[in-house]
Amino acid sequence: MTSTPHLALPLIAAAQAQKHVTHNEALAALDALVQLSVKERNRNAPPAAPEEGDRFLIGANATGAFAGHEGQIALFDLGLWRFFAPRPGWRAYVENEDLVVVFNGSEWKTFGAIPDEIHNLERLGLGTNADALNRLSAKLNAALFAALTVEEGGSGDLRFVLNKGAEANVLSQLYQRGFSGRAETGLIGNDDFSIRVSPDGSLWHDALVIDRRTGIASFPSGLTNVPGTNLLINAAFSVNQRRFAGGALGEGVFGFDRWRGGPGGCTVTRAADGTITLLGAIEQVIDDAQAAAEFGAANLAGATLTLSVENPSTPLPVSIGSKAATIPAGSGR
Repeated sequence: MTSTPHLALPLIAAAQAQKHVTHNEALAALDALVQLSVKERNRNAPPAAPEEGDRFLIGANATGAFAGHEGQIALFDLGLWRFFAPRPGWRAYVENEDLVVVFNGSEWKTFGAIPDEIHNLERLGLGTNADALNRLSAKLNAALFAALTVEEGGSGDLRFVLNKGAEANVLSQLYQRGFSGRAETGLIGNDDFSIRVSPDGSLWHDALVIDRRTGIASFPSGLTNVPGTNLLINAAFSVNQRRFAGGALGEGVFGFDRWRGGPGGCTVTRAADGTITLLGAIEQVIDDAQAAAEFGAANLAGATLTLSVENPSTPLPVSIGSKAATIPAGSGR
């Protein structure tokens, strides 16, 4: 045997000349490997100005003096680089990262610290056990997802992506009490967005369905406590099939859909942010069929009517049939 089995320290042979050389070589190796601490890991090229005794863990695709020594320990000793091949179980403290790594026989892995990467875990449980169905399980009081900022190397955006295999599959968030479903949102058995609720986890009622093709919302279970019936059509002046550019409207002349100049005409414009500017009178006719559909009667006699606007800049006179009122200026609705 010419060297030790673990650290490969050179042994002095019987009747060997210059025994001090072999002895000093073994001491230098001990000094390099015992209580091993390296400047950094994954270094693939020697530093420009190393200091005596500097040690590094060589990374992949090494170049220069480190070429061909990937995964080894590099020691700068007496002006030259020396290399030591690690054995399974060797540990090293990485100074610039403040962590310990261990050699597993093929690569250096983090030890006793948060690993850099975790891949292909079969199950993960936080505060509870994961199982074959719930392969990721967590029992906690709060969870936080924060966007990686530009300064940290990210974009500042945060998008939580959920994906399903086919239209007929379910992609949803399920809200439970006592592990019994009470509400669910998502793409439930199709690609329309839905909100549904349940009194017992078995019987479900669709509250809202938004058609994926049109964006039109429907309420399959109906609506209650709606604050008033909307008799006005195109109340925001957003529909403009005549391509009315805004401006003067003579009495009885239509501009925005369903709206026409009132007595004496008017000047009306709609800004991109939805703000309406009006000078003069504008009106919309509510026909008998519309009133009957909305109120179950062919006229508005005896009905309580509410008209609301948002942030009027000046007092707004309103007349409905023989009734008249003024909405005062001010912020709010």
